[in-house]
Amino acid sequence: MKREKVAVILLAMVLVTGTVAGCGGQAKENAAVQTQDSIKTEETNTEKVNTDEPAVEGTIKLVEGEWKDVYFNEEYQDEGMLNVKGEEITAGGSYLLEESGMGLVVLDSWEENGSENIGNHLNSDTLSSGQVAIVFNTDTSVEQFYEVYEDSDSSNEEIGECYEKMIKDGFPVFGVYSRAEGDSTPLFSDSDYGTRFANAEKIGNFAGKEYYFVYNDVLPAEGFSETELKDIQVMLDSLEDIRANLILFPEHEHDYEAEKQEMKEQAAGISMSQFETTDIEGNTVTQDILKDYDVTMVNVWATWCGPCRKELPDIAVAYEKLPENANIISICEDAAEEGELAKELAEKAGMKYAVLVAGDELTQSVMEYVSAFPTTFLVDSEGNLVGTPLIGVPSDEDVTQYYLDYINSGLEQ
Repeated sequence: MKREKVAVILLAMVLVTGTVAGCGGQAKENAAVQTQDSIKTEETNTEKVNTDEPAVEGTIKLVEGEWKDVYFNEEYQDEGMLNVKGEEITAGGSYLLEESGMGLVVLDSWEENGSENIGNHLNSDTLSSGQVAIVFNTDTSVEQFYEVYEDSDSSNEEIGECYEKMIKDGFPVFGVYSRAEGDSTPLFSDSDYGTRFANAEKIGNFAGKEYYFVYNDVLPAEGFSETELKDIQVMLDSLEDIRANLILFPEHEHDYEAEKQEMKEQAAGISMSQFETTDIEGNTVTQDILKDYDVTMVNVWATWCGPCRKELPDIAVAYEKLPENANIISICEDAAEEGELAKELAEKAGMKYAVLVAGDELTQSVMEYVSAFPTTFLVDSEGNLVGTPLIGVPSDEDVTQYYLDYINSGLEQ
């Protein structure tokens, strides 16, 4: 997954919350346009529209919406979910936000209107209570986030704080708000949606909860460039299609351990028994690079992957401490496009082992089975997989020793 696909990751990301530090920056200047006071004000009020409607906290307004015969998926599934009309998704793609109980559909109309990069600007602000806002972020804030995310010196807390700032500075376009059915407290009193959004439409009651579609329908007054405002307007113009293609389902707790196990099982198909490629210096490399060692550890990484970059110096130290019958090499997923950056990162990390380009043959025999970065595995002298692949960065404080132990475990098999 390259950077242009990372927005999908961010939509489902669970990050540390907190007050941002060291991730600021002024957004691009833009022409002033009309805005709604509900976005700008921090004041709140509690009002009751009529005796049949609940009290509402904030400046948000309850409005009528066309929500008839709404389809609600009885349970979360990775595939086969239907939209609120009970139809299969036929638009550009859908992203299911498991823990918030909503699916986002990327509409074909966004690209048809010349806004091909909308998806790269969208991220989610998900609350544990099953509420989610889809936020449009500026180029500047997205770039600032990636600078922190891709910096090997950034801590998880710093990454989380920068993500929080990006969300805070963004424009909330739409979202879904849910609460327990029969709750007598004012609507939106348990979140800031009452002041972040201008309108709320009651979708219906499902699985013991009541659901609302929340949205803004006027452009923000400042903080966005003319191009970004154009993209936001495309989304506002497509609110009807966004409504029609929402995917609703009960909140689902993501099983990360099960997901990691699936990734390990997928990686079991890896083979390096026969291949030819080049390293980042342009030298030809084949399976012969493995033949003189009982075990070779292969670290698969990418230049855009912050956690990958962070562990590279530790792996470089492990390389210096290897037994004679073991070796380390790596495969850089995007070295073909980012060759100079890969060289720079390898030199900075002190990597004295081969960094291979993921050419056609390695793409078929290795990369097709890699679903997360970094992925690390062991192969024998003939390129056959040894033991179980590792997914992600070790949580141990001594990463170097962790990998040395991993290599020794392979030598013992």
